[in-house]
Amino acid sequence: MRLWRRDNGDLDTADAARIAMYDDTTGLASRYLFFDRLGLALARTERRNSWAAVLLVDLDGFAKVAERAGDSTADEALREVSDRLMTVIRPGDSAARVGEGQFAVLCEEIDGEPDAISIAERVAAALAFPFELEEAQVHLSASVGIALAGGRDADAEALIRGAAAAMRSAREHGGARFEVFHPPSGGD
Repeated sequence: MRLWRRDNGDLDTADAARIAMYDDTTGLASRYLFFDRLGLALARTERRNSWAAVLLVDLDGFAKVAERAGDSTADEALREVSDRLMTVIRPGDSAARVGEGQFAVLCEEIDGEPDAISIAERVAAALAFPFELEEAQVHLSASVGIALAGGRDADAEALIRGAAAAMRSAREHGGARFEVFHPPSGGD
């Protein structure tokens, strides 16, 4: 199979792997790489009987910024968001761009919900300051959904669904906040 670049040049295997693993705009991990890292993290969580968390970060109003200011300003904002994310997450945590204005953070070896909340608060605070971009000043906030997994039987898809549900709840409650997903308890 032969792959092609937009400039009609050949795309070598290393370029193809980089494109599959990393987001072109931000340089962060891609959705694919994030899910791979999540699977490995959950296996370690089970072996070590420890906790991990996924934070899904939705940029409130990002679509309007892209619509009003244009693609280049939106891309610049995404790069700035990724830079700010990387300054507030812990060494060893993973950040990825998983959607147009959505990011994910994988936190391993945490001490349960309080640690995850602390990281979410740092993320929200970092994104609350205006972005001084070349073409415009942009104000963004974030709706953050948190889901935790600990010990045995951790399921990556269920964790992502939980974080997505918590993120939607944060957005529905006005945005610029975080919510923690608590699975329904069985056996009522």
